[in-house]
Amino acid sequence: MKRLANSMVHLNDNDGQFEKLPVGQGTIDFGAMNNKLLEIGYPRPCILEIVIPGGTDEDFRVSKTALEELGWQT
Repeated sequence: MKRLANSMVHLNDNDGQFEKLPVGQGTIDFGAMNNKLLEIGYPRPCILEIVIPGGTDEDFRVSKTALEELGWQT
């Protein structure tokens, strides 16, 4: 994880296979990810990918709210 300090972080939640899901509805622990990025002093923004076939603006709002509740700055 410390190697990420000089890289861009690209995040998405998924079903453990290939299907993308709104944050909090998949297998990725975004709370632990945020804690680790803060721990290593990650200085850059992260890119969140929400590409859900048939998805809506609500998927974005759900993801944004979930990230904020986990301490992410949005």
